Amino acid sequence: IWNRLGNFCLMNGLYRQAQLIFESMLETIGKWEQKHKGQTLHKGLASYSLGMALYLQGESSKAKDYIEKAYHEDRRTFGETEAEKLPAKAALETLFKEA
Repeated sequence: IWNRLGNFCLMNGLYRQAQLIFESMLETIGKWEQKHKGQTLHKGLASYSLGMALYLQGESSKAKDYIEKAYHEDRRTFGETEAEKLPAKAALETLFKEA
């Protein structure tokens, strides 16, 4: 539900609220991973979405950091070939001109 709420905020110009939602999502995932030692959850979606919320607020440097984290998470979870097709890679190429 967090992703749906966060995306609603992004689509309606509520960028700060979206940022807070995706930060909370990442925090909760981190707490879950600490509780379940050795198990990891995919954080790419939350990292990418947080990056986009920051980008839309003019926080390009912070946005790039989170979108890069999302791309690395995509590579870890799905492999290099699949990660190349996902939104984080496209955002790095289009928003930050990285190949």
